[in-house]
Amino acid sequence: MKRQNFKEILLFLICFNCFGFASAQELLKGSLTLKSDLNLASQKPWKLVVKRSDLGGYSGNSDTILVKGIALKYKTELKEPCYLSVDFYWKDRKFTTYSFWAMPATYEIGFTNNLMPMITDSVISQVTVGIEHLIAQHIKYAKEAERVVGDVNYENQKIADVETKIWKIRDSFENLIDSNIYLSAVNKNPNSVIGLYALLKFAERPYGKARTINEPKKIDSLLNTLDPTIKALPSARKLFSTINLEAELKVGNAMKDIALPNAVGKIYKISDFRGKYLLVDFWASWCTPCRAEHPNLIKIFNKYSNSGFQIIGITRDQPLRKVDWLDAIKKDKIDIWLQLSDFNNTAQKVYNVEAIPVNYLVNPAGIIIGRNLRGEALEKELKKNFKK
Repeated sequence: MKRQNFKEILLFLICFNCFGFASAQELLKGSLTLKSDLNLASQKPWKLVVKRSDLGGYSGNSDTILVKGIALKYKTELKEPCYLSVDFYWKDRKFTTYSFWAMPATYEIGFTNNLMPMITDSVISQVTVGIEHLIAQHIKYAKEAERVVGDVNYENQKIADVETKIWKIRDSFENLIDSNIYLSAVNKNPNSVIGLYALLKFAERPYGKARTINEPKKIDSLLNTLDPTIKALPSARKLFSTINLEAELKVGNAMKDIALPNAVGKIYKISDFRGKYLLVDFWASWCTPCRAEHPNLIKIFNKYSNSGFQIIGITRDQPLRKVDWLDAIKKDKIDIWLQLSDFNNTAQKVYNVEAIPVNYLVNPAGIIIGRNLRGEALEKELKKNFKK
C-alpha cells in the first residue's frame, strides 16, 4: 500500500476532531479507598507506597503503609480526581506497581501470578475514560510525527536544510496536538474535569514556551469558560494563581527578592547583587537538560564575570539529595558561582517553579530583562549590555 505523504497526513489530522464528553454528575471530591485480600496473592507484600499527583501533574503526596494483616485497606480524601501510583514491596525486595487515574471511589486490587497488581473491580468513570482518551490521542499524534520524521530523506541535501524541515514537521504536529486535542477538549467540555485537564496541558505547552508565560490572557479567558464547580477545584485555582504570578514575573517587572542558604547555611539575598547583571538559574542534580547547560554557563560566566555579570544557582533537589547536589556542583565545576538550596520550597512558591530548567536574567536595577535564556540566546542578551 502506498504511504500517504506529509500534506495528506496533515489534512487527515486537521480533519480529526477529539470527541466531546457529555456532562455527568460524578463525585469530584471525597473518599478514595483501596482494598485487597492478600490471601489471593502468592505472597504477602511487606509495605506499599501510594503516590498521588494532581490533574496538572505538578504537586502530589506520598503515603507509606506497612502491611500487618491479610486484609489491606487504604483510605484518603481527594479534593479532585488524581493520578495514582501504588507500589507493592515484596520480601525479595523487588516491587511491582500499578498506576491509574482515580476518582473518589473504592478500588479492589488483585494480583497476577507474577505479583503485578491490577484493579479487579473496575470503577467506570467518564472523567478517567476522557482523560485516558486525550492521552492516547497525544501518543498517537506523537508516534505519527516520528514516523513522518523517519521518512525524511537526507540524500543530496544539506544537513541544515533537512534539520529545518524536521523541526517544521515536529512543530506542525505539536500545533495539531494543541488544537485538535487539548483546545478542542477545553471547548467541548466546559462542565467537566476533562476540560480542566485539557486546559492544564494546553497551558503548559509548548515545551519551553508555556502559554502561562507567553499567552496568560488566553489561558485566563479559557479558564473562565469553565463551569464554576470546575473552576473551584484545586488545580484550577492553582492555574489562576500561576497566571497572576507569571504576570508579576514578566520581563520589565522587578525581580521578587528572596533569601536562601548556601551549602553551609550562610544566607544570601537576590538583592545582594544589585548593581550587577544577574542570572538566577534553577536546576537540580537529577535534571539532565539543566546540567547539559552548565558548560555554556561556565563559558559565559568566564567571559563576562569581570564586566559585572554574576550567576546564582538555586537547586530544586530535596534535602535527602543534598549529597547529590554537592557532588553535581563539584563534577560540573560550577562552584565558581554562588549555589543556594531551596529545601523549604521558598523560591518554588515565590517564583512558581514547577518544572526546570528555569532562569531569570536581571539587570543592575533589579528588573527582569529575560527569562529562560540559554546558550546563544543568553550570550546575545549579554552582548547587548556589555558590548563584547
